[in-house]
Amino acid sequence: MTKDNEISRPFKKRQMEQEGGSPF
Repeated sequence: MTKDNEISRPFKKRQMEQEGGSPF
């Protein structure tokens, strides 16, 4: 779960930034 979280964190951060949301 830790490895998945490390990959999901930057991926979600980028997707959220594109949508204009929070960095989380």
